Amino acid sequence: MKKIINKSYEKQLHKILKTYNSILVKSKNIPTLADKNIIIVENMDGMINAQIETKKPIIYFEETKSASFILIDGTESYIYILKENINTDAQIESMINKIETTRSAFLKEILSKIERILLNGNTEDETKNNEVKDTKKKKNDVKSRKNKT
Repeated sequence: MKKIINKSYEKQLHKILKTYNSILVKSKNIPTLADKNIIIVENMDGMINAQIETKKPIIYFEETKSASFILIDGTESYIYILKENINTDAQIESMINKIETTRSAFLKEILSKIERILLNGNTEDETKNNEVKDTKKKKNDVKSRKNKT
């Protein structure tokens, strides 16, 4: 069975690697992005502009049918993904989706807590502390009544 390769993808990748070799660093794995503000860049020109601005190297990670270019600058992570075609799945895309899903769930939890505080005037910890105090007070009241009898 003959492997079909998108010549346009291969040409673009070869041109990028040849043209920007001096600022690219090939990596065997994708760097950790969980704590970064992820900025998806539309084309390699955008990555080069970010590289000129930050003076940071661009990390290059190649898969079978895609290549990811990542520039990390402090809390920002600029990402350009070159794919053989629109249906190609890049590993970094699923990583980004997991990160965004986790962040979304975390934000929902935080907003829910803020809403409870605004509505009830108590944090969850304060509510638990008040419940413990009420339970202790009830126990003390029962002991006090027993001692009187």
